[in-house]
Amino acid sequence: MRPDWGIELMRVRLVTVLIWLLAVVVYLPGFWRMNHLSTTLRFYRQQEVQLSVQNRKLREEIVALKTNPFLTEKLARRELGLIREGEWVVK
Repeated sequence: MRPDWGIELMRVRLVTVLIWLLAVVVYLPGFWRMNHLSTTLRFYRQQEVQLSVQNRKLREEIVALKTNPFLTEKLARRELGLIREGEWVVK
């Protein structure tokens, strides 16, 4: 066994640790960014689902208002305070 074998082993270990540290310094910010973007994407996909459901309900309400005169009158009375001709408002 050579007398400087221990020093060579220490150099190899030091180089290995330095390479690992460099890899962490280089890739860690990218990993954090990817994690943040993944979380943001998940949030927006949930928003998309909620908005799609809300959109569907609104479309159904539009169709109902266009086709059901009773519903249109009910909404006009409740939201706008409209009354039929000859009716009296009692409070």
